[in-house]
Amino acid sequence: MSFRKLSAFFVALCLSLFLAVNASAFSILQGWGIDLSVYGGDTYSNLLKGTVTGVSILNQTVTGGLLQNNDPFVESTVLQEITFTSLDDMTYPDGRLYFHAVNLSGYVTNVDNNNSSDPSDWDFNYVFTGADSITLYYSATSMSVNPDHFNPEGLTVVSTFSLLSGSGVAPENFIGGGENYTGSTSMTVKFETTDSDVWTTPSNVDFADLIETPGYPVLFFSITNTINDENVSSTEDGFTARIDHDGGFQTALVPEPSTILLLGAGLLGLGILGRRKMMSK
Repeated sequence: MSFRKLSAFFVALCLSLFLAVNASAFSILQGWGIDLSVYGGDTYSNLLKGTVTGVSILNQTVTGGLLQNNDPFVESTVLQEITFTSLDDMTYPDGRLYFHAVNLSGYVTNVDNNNSSDPSDWDFNYVFTGADSITLYYSATSMSVNPDHFNPEGLTVVSTFSLLSGSGVAPENFIGGGENYTGSTSMTVKFETTDSDVWTTPSNVDFADLIETPGYPVLFFSITNTINDENVSSTEDGFTARIDHDGGFQTALVPEPSTILLLGAGLLGLGILGRRKMMSK
């Protein structure tokens, strides 16, 4: 076999292997499960996603009365009233699970303040940079909670998470007029700890066994945020606001390094093949 044919075969093999691995490595898990029986709860399997509602309390710094790029914020969040949806579109409400994020911090970016001190003229995006803690709790009884006075005493820790990435778009014409304004947040969190035999992949692999592996499990959140300016008040250096949330989450495993190596090998082969082709002309 000639070098050119061998190279072409190598490139095709690497790229085809990458595409095959990539399809599974990057795809959101479908058919995962969560078993809450150890806490006295139910067991859910063959799941596609979970939906949530919740509330955040936001404290936003505003520089000199005009929102500026990099102005920091911090918020605490509780997501509750979780409903699991299966692949066959069955829904399973579970009112005893609570995601609690303490001091989610970040900054605003792409700010257009229109040179106005009126928040209703402001448009901006935001980026999350960290959190003191992100925890999933289980309660023996359903309860209604708010993030500004959430007390985890008596609750059972199911899983803890760290923030990998998070960003969003603030509501257009952010505050003003007494109406509800809607924005959106996307966030990825990594499992740091979880009880064994609770979260499982579609092939029944325990998330607890994957946390320390290169293909560790994550949750993807996609949340809609609603602010009513009746729930906004000025502070000495900015404002505080109550944000209502409605959205969902899905599970995934991050790509393993071998996946990236396959792509790199394929691209390297393409480069060698192209160089030899040019030299032969």
